[in-house]
Amino acid sequence: MGSKPGVALQDVPFEEGPYIVQRGENFYLHYRLAAGADERPRPRMVVDSKKAQDKAFYFFIGPISNPERGNVIERPLASDGLMEFARRGALYWLNPDGSEIPLEIRREAEHRRE
Repeated sequence: MGSKPGVALQDVPFEEGPYIVQRGENFYLHYRLAAGADERPRPRMVVDSKKAQDKAFYFFIGPISNPERGNVIERPLASDGLMEFARRGALYWLNPDGSEIPLEIRREAEHRRE
């Protein structure tokens, strides 16, 4: 049995909410959490993924004690075996209540304009 979502997407403060970036044939989960105040940094969130028959999901398991500094996170979908799901537009964010949020796919040129 794999890990399960532990924190809802709407409960996490972002500078940039999660989306998928496509560069050539490669895809990356991209997001940037809001940094905590200098005197009390926010904890970093642990991300995991899982596959279903016709779609795949990313989700937050929960926080860890490492501080979040507000850096951009880019996680290669290839390392999670989710490239084919991205090509089909079948990637979602999964919340603990079972709700699914479609992840937007942006091509590199669109990504750079933001």
